[in-house]
Formats: sequence, structure tokens, C-alpha cells
Amino acid sequence: MGVVSDFASRKMLQSLFMPDVHTYLASYDGSAWSGSVWIALTKTPPIIGTASGSLTEPVAASYTRKSYGVGSDYWQIVNHSSVSNKNTIYFSAPAEDWGIISGWALCTSASGGDVIAHGPLNPVKIVKGAIVNIHAGGIVISVVS
Repeated sequence: MGVVSDFASRKMLQSLFMPDVHTYLASYDGSAWSGSVWIALTKTPPIIGTASGSLTEPVAASYTRKSYGVGSDYWQIVNHSSVSNKNTIYFSAPAEDWGIISGWALCTSASGGDVIAHGPLNPVKIVKGAIVNIHAGGIVISVVS
């Protein structure tokens, strides 16, 4: 079985996350790209195959997924087969405790939608009034070969 080369991995990531630079894979069905993805925080790290509806997001009135741009202003290649967020991503301040957060998921919409990528975070208890963010470089998405 063949594997995707580092060159092809980089081009795929660029076309998905930096369509302003590499547009040839930005839209598969011809529809316009929204220009954003939505970042979900999760209480348990998602596993391969997790659907958006199965994410363990906080159940709190003040919690919402955070919109984050798609393009080279937002994402950067960090090695031949990974991309990471360029900017710190700030979530709304919690009006109540959200519990322990230990994962993230990149989704196609503000609720529901599809999971594009996901990963773990160092577990942290989110309490009312906390500053909630994912630092620049905190999300790293890799193409595994």
C-alpha cells in the first residue's frame, strides 16, 4: 500500500487550511467556503471516528464553539506534514463552571456538523469567570503516513 508523501501532505494541509494561498482543494462540491471552522472544547479527548454529535462538549449556557478563520493569517505549516494555529484562540468567559476540559475538535459548523480534526489538551478545570484560550501553536493537526 502506498503512503502520501511529505510534499503531498503539505499541499493537502495548505489547500484545506490556507485556501487563500492554495485553492485547488478548498471546495470539493463547488460551494463557497465559509472562511471559518469552529473549535469545540471537549471533556474527553475525541477518538478517531468521533462524530460531532458524540463530542462531550460542556453543557453550559455560556459555552459555544469558537469560530476561527481559514487561511494563512490563521494557520501555519510547522513541519512537512503538520499545521498549527498561528493565533491564540479566545473563548467567551464562562458564566458558570464548565468542568474539566481535556480535548478539542475542529468542526464544520457552530453546532452539529462534521469533525475535521481533533486532539487532546492538558486537562484543565474551567471555572466561572476563567480566561479560556488555546495558545498559538496549541492545535497541531498532522497527516500521518
